[in-house]
Parts: sequence; C-alpha cells; structure tokens
Amino acid sequence: MEGFAKEVCRRLPLGEAVLRLLDFISQEEFLDGVFERYHGRSFEHVIRFPLFVQLITDALLQHGGSGHRSFQQAVENEVLEATVRAVYGKLARVPVSLSVGLFAEATRRLEQVFPPLRTRFRGRCDVLSPPRSTARRSNTWRNG
Repeated sequence: MEGFAKEVCRRLPLGEAVLRLLDFISQEEFLDGVFERYHGRSFEHVIRFPLFVQLITDALLQHGGSGHRSFQQAVENEVLEATVRAVYGKLARVPVSLSVGLFAEATRRLEQVFPPLRTRFRGRCDVLSPPRSTARRSNTWRNG
C-alpha cells in the first residue's frame, strides 16, 4: 500500500475495509476472467483490462476524478506504455457488455465476503444479468 491508501488505513478502519474490498475485486486474475467472458469483439494489446481498471480507479481515488491526470501520471511513471490519447480511445470503445459484466461479477465476488441476508429484497436484482459477448457487438477494445 502506498501514499493515500496507507494514510486512509491508518486513520479509518472503515476506509481500510473499503480499500481491501476494492483490492479483492481488482485482482488481475479476476479482471482477466471478466474480460475473457464479456469482451465481445474487443481485444487487448498494450493496455490490458486490469491496467485499464487500475487507471480508472486511480483517477477516482487519487486524482479527484481526473482521468487525464491519472493517465498522464501512469505514462510518467512508465506504468502505461501507450499514449494518454490511446487510453481515451479505449475508454470510448468499452463495450456495454464488459461494463455490465464487471459490475455483475464484482457484485457476486463481494457477496463471498458478506454474510447471507436474512431478509430478501422486494425488488429483483437479477435483471442486471450481463449479456454474453457475441461477435455482433459494435464496440471494440482495439489496440491501444
């Protein structure tokens, strides 16, 4: 843990719990599996899906929501081998199936660490099941 995350953990046990849960749903193997199942006609090359998710996470947690600052810092730190423009292009082409798939699978993954609910919700959450990727998808995850 570095900088911001370390300070949050030191001061706020709830903050530490949230960051640990985020880490749990951001593990590279998990994200690789999500990409494999929901990428549609998209593909990875320079910017792999786990790195892409990390860049977005960093934008939200470290850069006040600024993707540009997150992407630029990753280039400066030699974490990102593509250009900032390439990341924006990738962001514009994220298939809906991949976004919904990540949300659905991350939710299921988080359910593993919580005790089962004693009461059922009145609404139905299963309507958010992501579509399996198909060759007909128009959005692509092109070479970054």
